Amino acid sequence: MSWPWSLPGLRSVLFGLLLLAVVAVPLAFSPWHYNAFELPKALLVRGLAGLTILMLAYLPRRVALRLWRERPLVAPLLALAGALVAATIFSIDSRLSLWGSYDRQFGLLTWLAPLLLFLAGLMVLQPASRRRLLVRALLWGSVPVVTYGLIQGLGADPFAWASDGASAVLATMGRSNFLGAYLVMIIPLTVGQLGAATRRWPWMGLLVAQLLVLALTRARAAWLGLLAALLTFGLLWLHQNGRRRLAWRLTIVFGLVIVAALLLVVFLGVPARLAEGGSPAARLAIWRASLPLLAARPLLGYGLDAMQVAFQQVFPPELVYYQGRFLTVDRAHNLWLDLGLSAGLLGLVAYVALLFSVGGRIWRRLGVTTDRADRFLHISLVAALVGHLGELQLSFETVGTAVLFWLLLAAAAAGPNERPADAPAAHDQWSVRPWKSLPLALAFVGVLAVLTVRPLLADGVYWRGQQGDPASPATLRHYVEATQQWPIEPLYHLALGQAYWVNGQPAAAVSEAVAAAQLRPADARWWAAVGDLYARWGARDPARYTQALAAYRRAVALAPNTAAYHTALGLVLADSGQLAEGIAAVERAVALDATDAAAYGHLARLYEAADRPERAAWAAAQARRWASLNDS
Repeated sequence: MSWPWSLPGLRSVLFGLLLLAVVAVPLAFSPWHYNAFELPKALLVRGLAGLTILMLAYLPRRVALRLWRERPLVAPLLALAGALVAATIFSIDSRLSLWGSYDRQFGLLTWLAPLLLFLAGLMVLQPASRRRLLVRALLWGSVPVVTYGLIQGLGADPFAWASDGASAVLATMGRSNFLGAYLVMIIPLTVGQLGAATRRWPWMGLLVAQLLVLALTRARAAWLGLLAALLTFGLLWLHQNGRRRLAWRLTIVFGLVIVAALLLVVFLGVPARLAEGGSPAARLAIWRASLPLLAARPLLGYGLDAMQVAFQQVFPPELVYYQGRFLTVDRAHNLWLDLGLSAGLLGLVAYVALLFSVGGRIWRRLGVTTDRADRFLHISLVAALVGHLGELQLSFETVGTAVLFWLLLAAAAAGPNERPADAPAAHDQWSVRPWKSLPLALAFVGVLAVLTVRPLLADGVYWRGQQGDPASPATLRHYVEATQQWPIEPLYHLALGQAYWVNGQPAAAVSEAVAAAQLRPADARWWAAVGDLYARWGARDPARYTQALAAYRRAVALAPNTAAYHTALGLVLADSGQLAEGIAAVERAVALDATDAAAYGHLARLYEAADRPERAAWAAAQARRWASLNDS
């Protein structure tokens, strides 16, 4: 019995994986998991990338060498992958950079997955028919996403999602601005299909629904990205249809307008309306604070998904006035700053080199095809990519958008057929008998299943624990199971520690909190959580205040501009008999955040204990003032 597997067959399997990626990844979410959106998407992408590796492993060496010669884009792609690996190795938190943060799931494993799919796309998207099929699968796969967004816009969502986005319309993407970023890539492709179609009403209906959902997201970065995409679409259409002089003139005009706007911002300052607060002012504050960070570690940055850990050292105190007291910054909201902080100049250079390589190939192939449908497809792909890159100047990449971007980039780079579809190359005659490496393949699939299924199981158990009574034995069992299923996630250990505390087991509670902090030793949040448990234990056993002080001092050292940590440290200092030092710490807290009513209340109490009635009266007045303003 034999099982021959030809190279065309392998390419068909790879193409099936790409189709699955563009359809399933945007739809992947689970209301029965705590991380309901990014985690399912990330695990699905990693799984598909793992299967892609398995397929590519069957390529013989001569085929790989031929692909290298035919695909010069592989060189900058490998350079980017190498920079990402190096940034992870030399990260300030290598474990975090490998797996990614709990919220974003965008560590090295997730970063490499779209790059592998891009490589597979270069191999299998050469026929125009496959590029058309990929785009149509993506567009019709957007129908459930758009439909769910419209349902949310009507206020009929069956699920009660918690989101701090500008809009409650988040569909299957997890946040309104993430949904907007997804639509920025989808809408130009829909416009391209509308222009090429003979029966246009289905595409027109889909386009109207997409535009309506995009408007409902209130994602301003996405609106700007769509404007860039539509301008690109129009200019390329003029260029492709013989109006090249007009296209160049309009390009120059739009370029001058953009340059003038940038010069106004740089030399005349940001308009006062933007500087008053909100997300524009917050972004500017983040950008200003990020530049010194980038200058401090320029070569490889701080590691993938590690910005939050690095940024806490330079956190601008004014951010609490713009976006709230409990803000954490894990993205710079700018493509180049985010990539520079994650992978340094090496990552930036490799990324830009890859974009230029793809852009050069696209430019050389402009006008090569005379088929009207292929022309619309080519233009819409470029417009979608430009729109996404434009949107990323004020936003950041997510798992769902990254997969689509890299596959669309592969489709645009693949370009027109270089040889007839019925003229196979010599290496297409290759075949293999897979059972010769079956044990190794099965072992690989087994490891892949563990790495993708266990985190999902752990998060489902953690979600069930969040739904129950914190003091119930069932909740404690859920948290224990979550830490057993996926012991490298500090959030699960901290939740288990809180459950142990509620159940009257302070030693076990502190042990789990310390385990969480040791998994993220450079992150102040976990040491503050350790300090909180020790402080509560100190109310019963004052000897524990020493450990609470050590944990809070470590948190303050890691995040010196976070007012809440100074307040907590001051209270523990006062409770341990160091009243003057406690007052100084809380004074530092209100200097960093002059709107915190609770901190002023604590300060008033400490002033009274120190027999300073005038200062106590002042602090109490500030507490009442800010409490009334916050309530209003």
